[in-house]
Amino acid sequence: MTRPKHDADTPTPPEVCFDEQAAVEYCEQVRWGDTPLCPHCQQADVYKMKDRETGTRNKRFLWRCRRCDKHYSVRWGTVLQGSGIQLSTWCRALWESSRAPHGLSPQQLSRCLGITHRSAKFVIERVTQMQIFAENERM
Repeated sequence: MTRPKHDADTPTPPEVCFDEQAAVEYCEQVRWGDTPLCPHCQQADVYKMKDRETGTRNKRFLWRCRRCDKHYSVRWGTVLQGSGIQLSTWCRALWESSRAPHGLSPQQLSRCLGITHRSAKFVIERVTQMQIFAENERM
């Protein structure tokens, strides 16, 4: 996703809205802090899976548990699980929805994020689920 041009009065979205690696690292930090846990066995003996040739993280940003030998990502066990939409796009959708006083229509979100109308409806549905969950957690 390319950065849109903004005038001086419009706030610029944060970097996590445009860079997939930055979005994944941000979500990992928010979810796990400095101690990532395996969602399958709740152990901290995990490692980032990396490409053997380049040594960089694989493109799915997977983790593997040394104890149960299962792999997972920061999406596992969240409303983002099973979504083919990039985390940077999710971050941008959350940022845009937090700025919209009356919510966003699928058409607005579709144009803003450069995704299909169907994907925009899916994103709005999941964002609503996140908001309901957050409200219930506060009670």
